[in-house]
Amino acid sequence: MADPRAFQVAAGADTYVLGEPVALTKANAPLRTPEFTFKAADGSKVALVSGTDYSLAVDAATKKVTATFTAAGLAKVGAAPVTVLYTPVAVKS
Repeated sequence: MADPRAFQVAAGADTYVLGEPVALTKANAPLRTPEFTFKAADGSKVALVSGTDYSLAVDAATKKVTATFTAAGLAKVGAAPVTVLYTPVAVKS
């Protein structure tokens, strides 16, 4: 599932909470790691790297995931909108 809209990140606004609760493993980790991407100036799709461009925090009670973008991730994205794909608890039809 993708969140319905792309979002912006910037210094001072470097976090994003996924729109839906995610499916978690028994260890409270996302069943499938969310995938963050953006379109580069040349139109190519660029994937951001977990641990380098962003980190994830999971709230086990709400099953919500917060991504915090690093300085490297913010520099890579610039002003481009970011999209995210992930596995929610329940897939909407």
